[in-house]
Amino acid sequence: MSSLRSFRQRFAGLLWLVPLGTIAGQPLYGGPRPAFWFSVLAGLALLVALRRDLFDESARRLTAVWAMLWLPTIASWPASWDPVGTAKVVAVLTLALPAGLFWLRALQSESARRGLEWGIVAVLTLWALDGGWQYVHGVDWFGVPVSEDGRVVGPFGSNLRMPFFLVLLAPVAVYRIASCSQPLAILAAILFMGVALLGGTRTQILMCALATLACFPALRWRWRLALLGSLAILVSVLVTVSPVHHAKAEQTIAGAVTVIPGKPEWFNVWNHRLGTRLTLADAAVNMGLRNPTGVGASAFTEAYPAHTWPGDPQAQYVGKGVEINHAHHVWFQLLGEEGLAGVAGLVAAMALAVIWWRRAGPGGRASAAPYAACLAVYLFPVTSHPPLYQLWLFPVVWVLTCCYLAVLNGCPEHASADSTMPGH
Repeated sequence: MSSLRSFRQRFAGLLWLVPLGTIAGQPLYGGPRPAFWFSVLAGLALLVALRRDLFDESARRLTAVWAMLWLPTIASWPASWDPVGTAKVVAVLTLALPAGLFWLRALQSESARRGLEWGIVAVLTLWALDGGWQYVHGVDWFGVPVSEDGRVVGPFGSNLRMPFFLVLLAPVAVYRIASCSQPLAILAAILFMGVALLGGTRTQILMCALATLACFPALRWRWRLALLGSLAILVSVLVTVSPVHHAKAEQTIAGAVTVIPGKPEWFNVWNHRLGTRLTLADAAVNMGLRNPTGVGASAFTEAYPAHTWPGDPQAQYVGKGVEINHAHHVWFQLLGEEGLAGVAGLVAAMALAVIWWRRAGPGGRASAAPYAACLAVYLFPVTSHPPLYQLWLFPVVWVLTCCYLAVLNGCPEHASADSTMPGH
């Protein structure tokens, strides 16, 4: 009996590998789906077995956050421009609750959370080294070449998710490494952000700056300055040597500014400089204002032609393989697809997260800082990101949310900040 109990304890101690799978599995076939579906089944089993005992304080908090995201999505379904696409988002969000409850259980112990963080360090390091090899040799370790326009994509192949994840998850890795060695944490940050910048997207420059600032609490002042100076050098050098950045700069300088009827000159100029991002945002605002519950989660593509300006050349691509499939912005996408209710739900969830942060002890706040930093980088309003309800992205954001709540509830009120915050 004791050996069986010991086996169960060891098995439970490895359950952090499941939420890690939503990240590590991204470049593989199926992406985060296998880990997510396993978590759903495990969470449903816990609901049946434990019922009310499962809903401790962190579980109740997670349920509150989930409800604020789920209700506006449900409300957007009846009038959706793409009922099938909205139904898929509703299904994933519905199943996210049992998956999240399982992740909270899996991450209850400090050792489990430490294992997850070191796992993220290992995954990001592997991706970054693979991306660096790809930049130097033209193909990565798995035979995946750079993109046709010269972007470093690592093992992900045809998309730019690796640069995005390298920056989004960098705070978790930097905080964890800084608890052991601050110089190594700086080197890791330089590696992750340097390879991310080789992805060739201009938004990565701003994301790197945000991630750098988010890592400051983990570092002493001299290492903060070292990281900031290193980032400035990285941006200067890599933007200079990147063929993608050169091509985008030439296109911006030489290309003709599209004059949109009824829009001021500044709008047209900045829309050209930002690669039509203002046109996408304008269409999303029209969707949210003309439709009380939005056009439906995941229905941006279908609704775009009817809400952009007449004669928009991008509208002709809808349904023809080169789709305008999202607004490239978390908040505008939410406004367009779920209306003001969707924005209000996310704002309310963030407000609760801040309240719970303030109520936590110094140890809880210090341990939750890396996850809060990642979420802040993603939700920062002045940038360009994939929207929240992408089926490859949402499970990762949900894992970060679960980690944040598990840590706030799991650390004792009297814990010292000095015992948990690296760099002090």
